Amino acid sequence: MKRKLATILLAAAAVLPPANAQTDIDRILQSVESNNLTLEALLNENKSQKYANTGEVTLPDPEVGFSYLWGSPADAGSKKQISATQSFDFSTLLGHKGAVARSQNALLDIEYRKVRRSILLEAKKYCYQVIYHNAVEAELGRQLKNMEQLVEAYGRVMDEGGTEQLEYNRARLAAALLKGELRKNGIARSEALTQLAKLNGGNAVTLTDTSFGQIEPLPPFDVWYARAVASDPELEYAARIVQLRNNEVRLGKSAWAPTITAGYEAELEPHDTYQGIALGISLPLWGGHNRIKQAKAATLAAQSREKEVRNTLYHDMKYLYDRTQTLQQNVLMLKGEYAGLAGIKTLERNTELGNMSFVEFQVEATMYYEAMVQILSEELEYYRSFAELNAYAL
Repeated sequence: MKRKLATILLAAAAVLPPANAQTDIDRILQSVESNNLTLEALLNENKSQKYANTGEVTLPDPEVGFSYLWGSPADAGSKKQISATQSFDFSTLLGHKGAVARSQNALLDIEYRKVRRSILLEAKKYCYQVIYHNAVEAELGRQLKNMEQLVEAYGRVMDEGGTEQLEYNRARLAAALLKGELRKNGIARSEALTQLAKLNGGNAVTLTDTSFGQIEPLPPFDVWYARAVASDPELEYAARIVQLRNNEVRLGKSAWAPTITAGYEAELEPHDTYQGIALGISLPLWGGHNRIKQAKAATLAAQSREKEVRNTLYHDMKYLYDRTQTLQQNVLMLKGEYAGLAGIKTLERNTELGNMSFVEFQVEATMYYEAMVQILSEELEYYRSFAELNAYAL
């Protein structure tokens, strides 16, 4: 009977889930990108703002006028005047307004990418959270099934008078505790799935994986950083701000050029008609006196900001890279130690020889289970950090 109990108990010892390939995370992220309400609203807002930016680029609307004048005294007759004019400003003709509008629209696109990346990164972290709880649930389920078999075995032996009531009660308590852990883990898993559904526009997602995937070595920091900095939206945004400020300087300089008005005018009298071209010029003597100075100061501020962003990005990424690498080493070390443990075999021999009670075995089995959970926790932390490290690829 002891040999049979040993087999049941050993089946309840913690076993790490196998490292399978990456699963449905990409599919979920695609769904989030399509259904996220924040991204949908931001896309429409950006579209509206782009129309507004582009609307500032066109020339002023042409002006058409007509007047009918009565003469006094009455025998003086009447007079009609017709005019059609168009104003031309050099800011539009030289393309400076268009350059500013294009820079503003480019900033809107980058802002969208920033928000998109943030949302997809959050969703990816929740996916890893679900995988972690799936793995814990699978292990707890195996342990509970084996413990319930153990309770039945103890019950049969007790009925035959071969086992004390205390051992049977301890086995039942252990099964009850496992059920409690399963419920707690289920609540945490449901919370992560709820957050994913919120990010997915209210649509529920399904993720049943119990393995994070195979851990691959990280590339050298310089190689990784070159990839990350090439597509980092924060740095690109800062660079685009500098470009926008430079365009605004050119726009400010062109604003000092006069605005020319050209058109046609006609004056119609009962017996005479006068018609011809009309020319006008508007000199910007009073408006925008400090516009160029302000634009140049804004350019210098944007350049300083770009340097700050680049410096901050480098050090933040270096810290994140080192942290991720350390977490990876911890996971690989813990997995190696766990796989190399001989404790399970020793536990089996002691149980078979009758040198270990149920309580002693349960203490040992709990230790192995806690080790498995710790490894999964370390792996979860590593993959969440790894997701941040590779957010540039989202």
